Amino acid sequence: MSVYNSSLGIIRIKEIMKRIKETGGRVHICGVLGAGQRGIAELLLREGVRVSGSDAGASREEGELVALGLEFYSSHERENVTGAALLIYTLAISDDNPEYAAAKENGIPTVSRAEFWAYLSSGAEECITVAGSHGKSTVTAMIAHIFSKSEKSASVLSGSKLYGGGHSRLGDGKTFVLEACEYKDSFLKFSPSIAIINNIELDHTDYFKSLDALKSSFVKYASAAKKFVLLNTDDFGARSIKDRISARVLTFGTSPDAFYRISNIAVGATEYVFTLSREGESLGEFCLKIPGIFNVQNAAAAIAAAYECGVSVDTARSAIADFGGIERRLEYIGEYKSRPVFYDYAHHPTEIYAGIAALRAMGAEVLTVVFKSHTYSRTADLWDGFVRSLSFADYVVVGDVFAAREKNERGVSAAGLAAQIGERAVYSSDEDVPSALDRSTRGTVVLMGAADMTDIISRMKIKK
Repeated sequence: MSVYNSSLGIIRIKEIMKRIKETGGRVHICGVLGAGQRGIAELLLREGVRVSGSDAGASREEGELVALGLEFYSSHERENVTGAALLIYTLAISDDNPEYAAAKENGIPTVSRAEFWAYLSSGAEECITVAGSHGKSTVTAMIAHIFSKSEKSASVLSGSKLYGGGHSRLGDGKTFVLEACEYKDSFLKFSPSIAIINNIELDHTDYFKSLDALKSSFVKYASAAKKFVLLNTDDFGARSIKDRISARVLTFGTSPDAFYRISNIAVGATEYVFTLSREGESLGEFCLKIPGIFNVQNAAAAIAAAYECGVSVDTARSAIADFGGIERRLEYIGEYKSRPVFYDYAHHPTEIYAGIAALRAMGAEVLTVVFKSHTYSRTADLWDGFVRSLSFADYVVVGDVFAAREKNERGVSAAGLAAQIGERAVYSSDEDVPSALDRSTRGTVVLMGAADMTDIISRMKIKK
């Protein structure tokens, strides 16, 4: 059976987890350092559950999880699951993954990350799910931060590290906030009371063969909302499915008819100030101290979700003003030879362009992008978009494509992408990035892409 079609169901998972907690059984997490898997490990370890996990290589996250009690394996091996009572896997693995195969052969129950997230959130009175092609992690982190400053307690699971640390938070169980990824329809596992749609743009082209297919999945996701959908009316893709959603829809954005309307946006050197209104009634001014006009939209979604759950507007205002962003989202990480360096998760043309625009607004007159594309399919299908968006930088260093789960069946290459961009771009191996920066570029540097750039950062010897 394909890993993409395997399902235990929430009732069965509850039975298994009850038995594991009663008997001291072990949960094994395949790809434990991956997006979303770390949060599961954190929550289970804090609840006293015995957890083992495997992933390739080592990282700071591995050390943090081991400190919580994780039994860590640095490679995927059949013997890692021996004696486990449950295997939690990520959809990034293949059907022939040795741990998954061993679990199936030995009758060990297997469950996908998304389905286990659905189980964890199933007892909550309010379940807020955050979806969209861009900004999911930031909106999730903003909502988590707002709730952390309120009298209400929220449990949170995110694909990225939250502001203040960790990929998860454990609340009183009444409210659960989930980052809802669309990849392989993972978000259809959830049962939201409030479903957020930040934007919709073609991505994950190894699964979604067209924008229409992607939109149809978003319609299913949103229509499952028990209370309402928060939809960004400024985004064309999101707006285009509004009338197809069967649940109640509350819009947010700059449109005069938006239910939550953003207006009076003022851009300063270090902050954005904007007014937010609900059904024409002003909720007052809000101050945001992280770069990017898109983050004003992210903030509006987070404020609206929290406010509709009973958090006071003053609490939301204070929390948003205090929010300092999350890792790899235009994160300032230090200096390279007196040049400011930022790190950004941008792996889609729209995200790249938005990041470049935000850094320009912050005063980066000369800008160098170090870019590593993520997966061959995305590189091929969004090729023209990558060429256009990267051309807005003054200089570009293109690193090798990060293959992830794929083989290069379409003949794309980093060198070809650099050549297509033109004279402002050069190709470089990871090892030679510092030399390429010195030889061919100047100005502010931003590392962009979903691939891990730890090795490049280490070679750059960035000063904090």
